[in-house]
Amino acid sequence: MRPAALLPPSLGEIFTVDQALAAGVPAGRLRGRDLVAPFRNVRARGQAAAALRLCDSPPTALSAAQQHALLTARAQAFSLRMQPGEHFSHSTAALLWGLPLPTLPDHRIHVTMPPGRPRRHVRGVWLHSAPLTAPQTVLHRFAGRALPVDAPVAHPISTWLALGRWLGLHDLVAVGDAVVRIDRLPWPIAHRPTLPPLATTAELAAALEAFRGHGRTRLQAALPLLRTDSWSRPESLLRLHLGEAGLPEPQLNIDIFAADTWLACVDGAWPRWRVYFEYHGAGHFTDRAQVVSDIDRRERLAQAGWVEVTLTAEHVLKRPQEGVARVRAALIRRGWRG
Repeated sequence: MRPAALLPPSLGEIFTVDQALAAGVPAGRLRGRDLVAPFRNVRARGQAAAALRLCDSPPTALSAAQQHALLTARAQAFSLRMQPGEHFSHSTAALLWGLPLPTLPDHRIHVTMPPGRPRRHVRGVWLHSAPLTAPQTVLHRFAGRALPVDAPVAHPISTWLALGRWLGLHDLVAVGDAVVRIDRLPWPIAHRPTLPPLATTAELAAALEAFRGHGRTRLQAALPLLRTDSWSRPESLLRLHLGEAGLPEPQLNIDIFAADTWLACVDGAWPRWRVYFEYHGAGHFTDRAQVVSDIDRRERLAQAGWVEVTLTAEHVLKRPQEGVARVRAALIRRGWRG
């Protein structure tokens, strides 16, 4: 079989049929098996095509990361077909902002259009109709972050409010934590923020006060649970599980010192009892350098009298009661009495 003719690099991984024809690509080449057509008159190749091919798999067969890559590629493809006044919203906007979501029940992307416009039907797209309210949509870049689409996206505050209808309390808190998070670097430049938050807790509170949409009660319950120092969804979920079990709230992502010597920045800690936890994702087991770093950190902290509770996705996402039990046992051994 003759290999497919190369496409001009200027087209990028996702492009329209018109763009390809204008670049001199023969019409027949656009029917090549190496290309994916996610929407009418749109084609994708390379890694974008690989992500889009996952659309044939049910959500339960994909990891959250795989599904999120698929949905991001679908949004990038549909951005080439958006009409004036439309913007990405709901869970699609959350993904484009890099906010942490669970695996979603389907592969549709969400787009909101102005009210009164005839509703068009596009397979794989959930078209909502709603007026724009403050804060408005964002284009290209916001709070030091570049968006992965060249199209309007709902503001992070509007996105969080819209998710109140669809997400449970724990996931609303995890998303809200990511919105208000103040990123910083570990010691010795620990308290210099690297990026401003997408929004402050006060801004979310003000927007929620004026919000009258679905999910308002759940959003009101989530707001006081938000923290600015949670750096991941598992950290947020673990904190909530611990609180619901009556355990003291950990200090998140804190630097630990012995005298004036920095020892480590840990995921969460209870300095009074010298107990800390570390959440180990897949990279902590497959990356040799990370494994060595984890061992060295654990040894440094043990010599300073600290006890580590090591947790994985099994203990936080699948069997949270086990993660809670491990933390409780460590705290009790160190003198916590509840």
